[in-house]
Amino acid sequence: MKRITNKLYYLQTAIACGITLYPSFAAADKTSGSEKNVQYDTERHCPRPPQGPPGPTGPTGPTGTIGPSGGLGGPTGPTGLQGIQGATGGTGDPGLIGPQGIQGIQGLQGIQGATGNQGPTGLQGITGATGITGITGITGPTGITGVTGFTGPTGFTGLTGATGADLTSVSHLFTSNTSLAPTVIPVGTLIPFDNLTPVIVGTAVVQTDIDTFTILETGNYLIFVRVETDPTSVAGALSLQINGVTTATSLGTFVAGLPLTVQAIVNIPAAGTTVEVLQTAALGLTLPTGENATIGIIQLSTP
Repeated sequence: MKRITNKLYYLQTAIACGITLYPSFAAADKTSGSEKNVQYDTERHCPRPPQGPPGPTGPTGPTGTIGPSGGLGGPTGPTGLQGIQGATGGTGDPGLIGPQGIQGIQGLQGIQGATGNQGPTGLQGITGATGITGITGITGPTGITGVTGFTGPTGFTGLTGATGADLTSVSHLFTSNTSLAPTVIPVGTLIPFDNLTPVIVGTAVVQTDIDTFTILETGNYLIFVRVETDPTSVAGALSLQINGVTTATSLGTFVAGLPLTVQAIVNIPAAGTTVEVLQTAALGLTLPTGENATIGIIQLSTP
């Protein structure tokens, strides 16, 4: 009864749906469950004929345009709980040694330690060569003259010399200088002769100033000078000037306390020639107290 009912249902459905029934449908009752092979249109409730084998795949259609990109995903979810720390892995191989770093600033000097015990004295070195002798220093001032020694015994009297010329008939001049205290005569200064009563014989020589003499007659003349020096004097030298020109100088080396002497024979070619004695020592000459200078000018011959 169920089968008939099914067939009537199928028949009615086929008419309603406009479906041509295939012979296999008529024999459907011979196969148990053949109604299960009938497909239905779910919209019209009409059975579909059985599907044939699939046909060959058609050609691939053109690729459609790419649609717009979707928006960003939703917000990041909360961070999950940290997992349990795993076991420590094995130690890796040592890395390469890096370059040496820049040297740091030198630290502060530490406190000086205590001085150690003095070591033994070393052997004396070889004596060096003698240096060059230095320049001789300036000679110091002459020391004070020592005390005069005892006078020695008187020597034998010498032979009597020849009688000298009689000066009472020869023109000449003798004079001297006297000081009440030691007197310094600077360099370039004339020696004074201040005796107010000189010895003058004849008219050939006269004293025209305290330190100047003038010869009024031509001829040859002997001129001699003696100047005493004070023991404190450090220098002294004399120059005999004829008309301002040096004719002779003092003899010997200067020794404080000993006299300076000058002697010369000069020819006077013209009347009015001047005679002077000049002090030439740079440090000056000191004359002692008392009679300290004498001069003599003697006419030896006339033309």
